[in-house]
Amino acid sequence: MISRFWAYLAAIVWVLVLAQNSFGQDSGTAKVYREQVIQLHTRAKTLLARAEELGRIAQTSANQRVTIDTMDEIHALNNLVGSLEQDAGRSYVDGLRKAAEIAKTGRTPPDPDKTFLVIDSECSEMGFFLGSLDNFLQTGDRAFLGFAKKGDELTSSIEAVL
Repeated sequence: MISRFWAYLAAIVWVLVLAQNSFGQDSGTAKVYREQVIQLHTRAKTLLARAEELGRIAQTSANQRVTIDTMDEIHALNNLVGSLEQDAGRSYVDGLRKAAEIAKTGRTPPDPDKTFLVIDSECSEMGFFLGSLDNFLQTGDRAFLGFAKKGDELTSSIEAVL
C-alpha cells in the first residue's frame, strides 16, 4: 500500500515538473493543473475515508502504524497541494505580466486565465481540509473530522466551477 502511494506521489511530482517546464502560461497549463487538482482531491477523499475508519476502530499497535502511515501520506499530499497552489498563482501572475507587456505595445491584451485563481483557491481549501484531517488523526477529536468534511465539501464546490 505504501509503495503504491510513493509511486503515485512520484507520478504526480513528475507531472508537476513537466507542466512547469513544458508549458507557458496558456490554456494547456490550466488544463494540466485542473487535472492535477482533481487527482489530488480524489486522493484526499480516499484519505478522509481511511481516517474515518481509523477513528471508528480501537487503536492497537498495528492500527497506530496505519494511522502514522496515513498521517505521512497526508503530509506528502499537502506538500503537493502547496506546490500546485504556488504554481497556479505564479501562472496567473505571469499572465498579468504578459498582458501588461502587450498593453505597452498599444494592443489590447487578453485577460489572464482565471482558472489559475480557481485552482489556487481549491488548493488553499484543500490545505485546510488536509490539515484538519491530520489534526483529527493526531487528537481523535471529531471536531477536526467535521472541519475536514466541511473542507472537503467546499473543495468539491470549488472544483465544480472548473
